[in-house]
Amino acid sequence: MFTKEELFYIIDCLDQDYYNIKDIEDLELQRAELSKNARICSILSDLIDVETAKEDKIEKARAKQPQAEW
Repeated sequence: MFTKEELFYIIDCLDQDYYNIKDIEDLELQRAELSKNARICSILSDLIDVETAKEDKIEKARAKQPQAEW
């Protein structure tokens, strides 16, 4: 599984516009690629939210545990 930082990096890469538009066919290909990338970014963002929720839950559980005194 990826770390949150890796997922953010992947989203950044997918959000970038790599294409040079030379004609209408290139424009259509670019639109299709950007649409696909947007769906992937949405899924990755959801994964980040899930990971963040897990981390928050773990932190709350740790905070509730009594601290042992030595």
